Formats: sequence, structure tokens, C-alpha cells
Amino acid sequence: MDPPPDVAIEIDLRQSPLDKLGIHAALKIPEVWSHDGKHIVIHLLQASGEFVDGKRSRAFPDLPLRELERFLDRVGSESETQVIRAFRQWLRERSGGR
Repeated sequence: MDPPPDVAIEIDLRQSPLDKLGIHAALKIPEVWSHDGKHIVIHLLQASGEFVDGKRSRAFPDLPLRELERFLDRVGSESETQVIRAFRQWLRERSGGR
């Protein structure tokens, strides 16, 4: 069996009756990001099998979530292509052009 992914991303603008974090916990996904249309919340799987909210990603510890939210906020006023290009440029600048 393949190992679980390092991160799962949930974008849920509607309330769902499903226990999505419970499903992710059963799959042993160590980190789940959820986005409600405004904010990103990082849920980190604990040894107990429960998720707790964290301040930073284990998989991407240097990624400032507020910056990512800033790009997601632009999706409604700019094309997805423009936002993706701007995000890639921002990443290049942060990584020294690598």
C-alpha cells in the first residue's frame, strides 16, 4: 500500500455533514489545510489520532500562510493565470531565483 500524502487540502465553502478530518485521520494524513474562502487553517495529526490546529505547516514550515491567503483573495478579481504567475514570481523572489 502506498503511504498517505504529506498534505491534503480541503476547500469547503459549504458546511458538510461529513467528518472530513476524521476521514483524513483514518487515512493517516499528517497535515490537512482547510480553506473557507477567507482563511487557511492547518490541522496537524497527533500521535493520538486527533487533529489540532497549528500555526505553521510541518511540510512547508517557511511558507507564510497570510501571504498565501493574499494570493487566494486575488482569484475573484484577477484571472487564475494571473494569480498563479504572480505566486510563482513571489516564490522565485523568496527562493533567490532558484
